[in-house]
Amino acid sequence: MRYQGIDRIAMCLLVLIALFVPVASAFGENLPRPLAENSPEIISALKNHIVYVGESQEARMNGIIRYIDLISNGTAKIDLEWIQEDYLTQASSIPLMYTAREINAAREEMGKQSLNFANAAQDQLLFFNGNFNTMKDYVNDSMIALSDSFVSARDPQWLARSGARLAVFNASSSERNTTLSDLVRQGIDVTKAREISDQIDSQRTNLENALAHRGDVTIQSVNSDIKFLNQQFRNAVLDYRAQLRIMTSVATVSAMK
Repeated sequence: MRYQGIDRIAMCLLVLIALFVPVASAFGENLPRPLAENSPEIISALKNHIVYVGESQEARMNGIIRYIDLISNGTAKIDLEWIQEDYLTQASSIPLMYTAREINAAREEMGKQSLNFANAAQDQLLFFNGNFNTMKDYVNDSMIALSDSFVSARDPQWLARSGARLAVFNASSSERNTTLSDLVRQGIDVTKAREISDQIDSQRTNLENALAHRGDVTIQSVNSDIKFLNQQFRNAVLDYRAQLRIMTSVATVSAMK
């Protein structure tokens, strides 16, 4: 019976991946030939398709993150948030791209991060003995909220805006500060991660230059630099969390003596 439960969970999480329709199927079998693939019409169609996919995928991720945060008592969502950040980094960069090659490369990376997210979410759901149907309800709530935003025009297609990449960058900076503050509150020295976070923040100027010059090669170069620093920051945070677990175990043993 447990294997059947795992299969159901896997099928639910595959919804995250299934939404990411390949561009070929989205536009039919007759893809543009090389001479036409960078035409304004084709680029616009690619962008519009991926913006819709990106915002729908973000909503699904938000629902799952909220549920995992609930069942883990706030201990497990950070891993999913990191993957979502990588996903949105690519999605929010697409308005700054003007060739089909660069856009398709970003689309493929988004698909990879969707798969990473689905696998990580499935692991968390099983580990914390989550409920399949309840998680679906959380996802549905997020999708309803997204639909309402389109109907009310409250914040439609924010990923289509040229400033979307900077918005993701700012949100990431805020999340890093929150993560570090929480670790400090628990007695961890976060000097190393703070220095890395400051280096990431210093990339803001390069990102703003990429926005101003509207060059897809430039934005991908900046993204690559930020990705490298992000990985260093995340590794440092994982080390801190390991230290915290050791500290907690030692404190528990000491209290039992």
